[in-house]
Formats: sequence, structure tokens, C-alpha cells
Amino acid sequence: MKSQLNKWMFAWNIALTIMLLIALAATATMAQASNDPPVKVFTATMDDIGSDGIQTSTDTVIDSTAQKSLLFVETPKLSTSHPHICTVLASAEATRTNNANGVYVFSLAMDNAGAATSSERRAEFTANQGFDQRYEEVSTIFTYTGVTGNHTFRFFARKEAAGAADMTVSAASITVICLRKIL
Repeated sequence: MKSQLNKWMFAWNIALTIMLLIALAATATMAQASNDPPVKVFTATMDDIGSDGIQTSTDTVIDSTAQKSLLFVETPKLSTSHPHICTVLASAEATRTNNANGVYVFSLAMDNAGAATSSERRAEFTANQGFDQRYEEVSTIFTYTGVTGNHTFRFFARKEAAGAADMTVSAASITVICLRKIL
């Protein structure tokens, strides 16, 4: 009878040991999984991204209230099968001439549409005694959503009022970065 009882005790100990090892493994796996954030992997193909930039140090005279294109960037490789979000950044150095007064408007636009109103930035020059402000740095940024296919992004400048003196843009740059919109 004793040997029979020993066999059962031995089998019971083996079963308990196996169950304990399984429980430890399951607990360790759950603990590891709860500490790691889920990882999402996105692959980008060439039709999902697009970026370019251009700059110039050639003087451009702003002599009208009509928009004058300073620079432009095209995005010819964007896919038409899904939307993109494009961020456009531009900056310029405005130079006042001959102690002139005036307000000048810098803005961004996509294609032949009008300027994006919230991208408009103003530079004001005022002739003051003892204070000679010759240069003004102007920067603007705007994000376009739902962009598909080929587009041209433009950086403009104009006089706010026809009576303002001419102003020179002595340096300008524009950068466009487009990414596939995943939301």
C-alpha cells in the first residue's frame, strides 16, 4: 500500500510542478505584454511623401497691390489615390528703400487659388527721426489638408495700399513637406 501511495504522491508533485511552470509562464507573458505599448508599423512608398524647397537671393521689387510671386514649389509625385497633408514654410527679408512708408503683405497659396488668409503676414516700414529700420524678417507657415496629386505652392508679396512706396525682397525661401494623412 505504501508503494501505491508513493506513486500517487510522485505523480501529484509532477502535475503540480507542471501547472506551476505554466502559470509562471502565462503570468510573465501577460506582464511583459502589459508593459509594452502596441507597435504600429507604417511603410511609406514614394507616392506617400513629397518635399522640396527653394531659395533665392535675387532682388524682387514689390510695386503693386497685386500678388507678386516670390517663389514656388511643385509636388508632382503625390498619389491621387489617398489624401496628404502638406505644410508650407516660407520666409523673406524685406528691405525698405529711401525712408519710405508702407505696409506689405506676404502670403501662401496653393495652385491658382487666392492667398490663404491665415497665412498672411505684414511688414510695416515707417520713416521716423533717429530710427532707421531698413530690414524686416517675415515668416509664415500654413498647412493644407486633403491634398492629392500634383500641386504648386506659391509664396507671394504685395503692397497693402497703392500709395505705399516700393519695397524690395532681397532674400526668400519656401519649403513644402507633404505626408500621407493617416487618421
